Amino acid sequence: MDLSIPAERIKLYRSRVMTAMYIAIKARPEVLVGVAILATKQLRPDESDFTAIHRILKYLANTKDRKLIFKSEGEPGLFVFCDASFRRYLDGKGHGGCAFYFDKEGSSPFFWYSRKHKINSTSPQDCESIDLEEVSYILPEVIGILKEFGVVINVPIVYEDNESLANKVNKERIDMTAGSVRLTQAIQHTHEAVRSGIFKVEWIKTELQRADS
Repeated sequence: MDLSIPAERIKLYRSRVMTAMYIAIKARPEVLVGVAILATKQLRPDESDFTAIHRILKYLANTKDRKLIFKSEGEPGLFVFCDASFRRYLDGKGHGGCAFYFDKEGSSPFFWYSRKHKINSTSPQDCESIDLEEVSYILPEVIGILKEFGVVINVPIVYEDNESLANKVNKERIDMTAGSVRLTQAIQHTHEAVRSGIFKVEWIKTELQRADS
């Protein structure tokens, strides 16, 4: 910790960042990336960091009565792009994420995440399976929220650019003998969700993958 920065000032910075983070997660996703970056500066914030968080809070205060409008173009529905990068980090862990859209053609995502994996994977397919499983948990919650607002969605489509993984989870039965126990469970859970009709998994070319990690 930089001892030249008064402890009270650091405490104030952390308080402002957490306030902005709460608002961003609950209602204002357009500032989430900026707040997340500022959250990494909590040990040694400089004046530019204070200025940045002040501007974000000022923006939120001045626009509290405005609404976010998510437009849909082309075929309506719920479409998820899911992707991961194998062994992105020095410790061997991968990085993955997903993006949720109300159409397939060109709107902005209404929900997304991008983060480092907590476990190591042994192959690109296993790496991709981590985020595909995560989507299988998130989707029912998203569908439930939409139903509360009177929005009825047909079976969502999840786009995956690892063709072997997409084919595997769409099979009637899958081989549970290969791979680590944890990652095999991830594929199995996704397979069960697909077979139950919660969502579909379709292969997509990498150049069309919007969640490219």
